[in-house]
Amino acid sequence: MNGKILKNTILYCGIFFSFLFLMIKSINLIQLLIETETWQMSYLYIIMGGCLFYALIYFSVVDFLKRIQKSPFKILYGYLCLASITIIIRLIAMKLFPTTPISDYRVYHEQAVLLASNNFILLPGDVWYVSAFPHLLGFAFILSLAYRLFGSIYLVGQLFNIMITVATVILFFKICLKNMSYNNALIAALLFAIWPSYIFFSVILATEPLFMFSMMLAIYLYSCTGKDTTKNILLLLGSGTVLGIGNLIRPLSILIVLALVITILFEFFKEREWKKTLIYLSSIIVSFIIVSNLSLLFLENLVQKPLAKSAFGYSLYIGSNVETAGGWNPDDAKYHKSYVVSNPKNPQIAHDVLKKEGIERYKVLAENGKLFPFIIAKYKSYLNDSFGLFWTEASLLPPGKIGIARAYTIFSTLCMIILATFVFRKFIKLLKNNRTDINEIRPMEVLFILLFLAFITAPILTEVQARYQIPFIPIMLYIAIPKIEKNKDTNSKIN
Repeated sequence: MNGKILKNTILYCGIFFSFLFLMIKSINLIQLLIETETWQMSYLYIIMGGCLFYALIYFSVVDFLKRIQKSPFKILYGYLCLASITIIIRLIAMKLFPTTPISDYRVYHEQAVLLASNNFILLPGDVWYVSAFPHLLGFAFILSLAYRLFGSIYLVGQLFNIMITVATVILFFKICLKNMSYNNALIAALLFAIWPSYIFFSVILATEPLFMFSMMLAIYLYSCTGKDTTKNILLLLGSGTVLGIGNLIRPLSILIVLALVITILFEFFKEREWKKTLIYLSSIIVSFIIVSNLSLLFLENLVQKPLAKSAFGYSLYIGSNVETAGGWNPDDAKYHKSYVVSNPKNPQIAHDVLKKEGIERYKVLAENGKLFPFIIAKYKSYLNDSFGLFWTEASLLPPGKIGIARAYTIFSTLCMIILATFVFRKFIKLLKNNRTDINEIRPMEVLFILLFLAFITAPILTEVQARYQIPFIPIMLYIAIPKIEKNKDTNSKIN
């Protein structure tokens, strides 16, 4: 199989899944409208207000771009523009909706406080939980570094996530600059910074902002590769290292590693240099494996308890539950806990057992002809745009409801539908062009397309939560935003 056939196969998959993404988002929007028992004019005002607010920011930035077009400091101005907008919007959200850490966010905060005080001990109720899910402690350890510097209070954690989001947006801007015009790169990064469903998720104590930072940093390091073999090896070692650490924050980094590996293999089809390709592949894979395992050993030494190496079995088992459309449910969680508690010296056993049982569940669904309807039900749950508001509302202090929740979710879903339409069009255009020129698709575009496919297909087997779709925002923006013409291409790639 040559590179052109592989690329066409991936593009056909992209067309199918982007269309599926678009259709399910549209269905979710229709359901939101139908389920609104009493349509209030305030909803319309909020949606219109949201449109006007985003239009105001957009046209302000367009005017800003015209003013700085010839300035030698326009890159710096871009950084300042993105940083200020990202921070201001999230500080406003924090002020309007004060929250307190709950659920997993409580665990992150409490463990980080203990780590920062040099008096660390696993709280009795969290022993089995952390043993089964080490990433809870991975994020808490990094958060504790901020607590050591600025104080062990919840506000510091919120501000930490906001500043990490700023760094992530700027990294995305730098990635886009590799093969977009300055204007398009700034607009892509701006849309990422102000994307409605992500704003609220940046102001609670979630792991997603830090995971997104590790993802963007790894991609940025890859985007800096070029003709210097030694430099390329160091950059790929750095990318694998970052993702190895990121895997202990959210165990999804393997998807990014796979996308990078396949992208490097695509480059081989043009260069046909096996030795160099194997060195590059080894650099990222070996560094990822070593750092992942060293990070796990570090956490085990920290808690003086064995930790599970992979939570895939649990995710597969939860993801196979028909009653909750592959989402979390208390019965499965209790079942998993019973295995972890009964095997304290080897919590991995619980995941291994659940993996086998999850596979059996899927086999039964397939034999009964119910697998496809189940997968569609999972996607409807997965591609719900209420994830940021849901956790913000659940964390409100004092407890209450966010009056704009439904209208905000409708607006956010509508934004995603518009973006998905552009992505679908882009896949069709790329497929048409690729039929005549295998080199029409740049390595970075291949990478982002693979990332889109990785994150859209993962829920077929694993647990679904709406917040797991956050990576789609920058991925789809990168695919949708026009790139500079080929003869102006400044995109670095491995040679």
